[in-house]
Amino acid sequence: MTEVIYNPIAGEGRGLEHARAWAKANVQGPDCRFTDITKVSAFDHIESLPEGVRAVIAGGDGTLNRLANDVNGRKFTHPVDYVATGSGNDFQTDMGISTPDKTIRLNEQVENAPCAYANGRAFRFINGVGLGLDGYCCDSVDEARRKGKKKPSYIAFAVKGLLRSYIPARAAVTVDGVRTEYSRVWMVSTMKGRYYGGGFKIAPAQDRRDESRRVSVVIAHDLSRLRAIFFFLMAKNGRHAGLKKNLTTVKGNSVFVEFSRPAAMQIDGEVLRDVTGYEVKT
Repeated sequence: MTEVIYNPIAGEGRGLEHARAWAKANVQGPDCRFTDITKVSAFDHIESLPEGVRAVIAGGDGTLNRLANDVNGRKFTHPVDYVATGSGNDFQTDMGISTPDKTIRLNEQVENAPCAYANGRAFRFINGVGLGLDGYCCDSVDEARRKGKKKPSYIAFAVKGLLRSYIPARAAVTVDGVRTEYSRVWMVSTMKGRYYGGGFKIAPAQDRRDESRRVSVVIAHDLSRLRAIFFFLMAKNGRHAGLKKNLTTVKGNSVFVEFSRPAAMQIDGEVLRDVTGYEVKT
């Protein structure tokens, strides 16, 4: 018996269709049940399954974020697998899985997800959080979807922000007790994985399997608009790491970020508006 717990809005609203297609190709025998993750507590539901039932999460990065926040540091007694059926799938890319229908054992990643705190709320995350241009892009994509636009482009909004719309800020970043101030900051991203935004390798040296559970804090600073465009283009493949003058990356277990003005924050692609600072603890 296989229990497929799917997200109906994953994959541009084709979550159930993709989950059924995966099950048809990969589950032996007729015993397969589908459960909508938006209708249950995923942790409680999985823990209630009889012994021997295989639990598979089907969705994208947003689905994993939902699961991590539902688990909230608790430990599964069941093994839990994951198959990527989303549109971006940065977690799958970071885990080095290139075969779309291959499953990933999920337990450790969701159970040990770091926690971000902003605007009086706590959020677990799987890939990363960011204040600045990445938050601006995610907020713009969300706004376009609310207006009915199909498949709005993260890259298109990034270009718009780089050319004119996004305004850099000042920021103070404290990592494991060491505080540093930066000017003309375009983003401060704290990463558990290497990727965000549907394939941008923003933290190429990060290792989500690091036993110390450290995260990478990536600060893009002191950039003119022209140089920021160059930075963004190089970040697609992780080549921005060579821009030492405008890129600071610090690893640690405790992060505190202060922004000089309110900005949109992204948490695994989900948006929180009017944020002037955030904290991360691993």
